[in-house]
Amino acid sequence: MVTKKNERRNLIKEERKKYIKFCPKCNSIDIYQDKSTMQSLGYLPTKYICNNCGYSSFNFPEIDINELDKLHLQNKQGVKESKNQSELIDTSYGKFYVKVMWKIVGPIFLVFGLIYIYITISSHSYEGLDLLIGMIIAILGTIMCYITFTQKQMIRMK
Repeated sequence: MVTKKNERRNLIKEERKKYIKFCPKCNSIDIYQDKSTMQSLGYLPTKYICNNCGYSSFNFPEIDINELDKLHLQNKQGVKESKNQSELIDTSYGKFYVKVMWKIVGPIFLVFGLIYIYITISSHSYEGLDLLIGMIIAILGTIMCYITFTQKQMIRMK
């Protein structure tokens, strides 16, 4: 038994056009979601990256699949076909603002942790968790400095 609700749903599915995202720089349809950052946890919009030119943005234009041939004709070179089907993954830990914050906060944590350890040892107060807190802060600062100041590279996932 087909209800009116199901009929309406079927009509909407038939009328709905299928769209595909393409890169505004190189007109490539080889686009993937950036999964290197934790955007999904913070309810941030999904960031997309072009596999051919590396362009990244939150908004990529969409085009009807039927009009995809017009896009091919407008572009002199056509859509670039990639022989390599692997994704380009950015192994860095964030964009500009995150990197700047880590370059500032990492050394501050390291210096503060070392000073905290020195004061704890020089005052001979090994009671409680004072020495442990200083060590944890210094270790966090060391890890942040290591991640920040080592060269990250792009790797290909197959």
